[in-house]
Amino acid sequence: TLEYKCPSLYVLEGSRYISCTDGQWTSPPVCLVACTASEEDMDRNNIELKWKMQRKLYARSGDFIEFQCKRGCVEDPASSPFRVQ
Repeated sequence: TLEYKCPSLYVLEGSRYISCTDGQWTSPPVCLVACTASEEDMDRNNIELKWKMQRKLYARSGDFIEFQCKRGCVEDPASSPFRVQ
């Protein structure tokens, strides 16, 4: 039996244990990659993280991140939602 672990901020999908029986391993899990919100992309779009206390640029797969317009900017009615998963 072998135990899988994922790097920080990655999410393990599937069983964390695999076993070898008669020379065949059971299906291994996968590590879902962390999502990023780059400062460059945010600057280019005049947005910032909504919650100032969180300087989080990385999020686990499935987490929600909220943005807001930078001071002095207003939301374009045709823009994408400011809460993304």
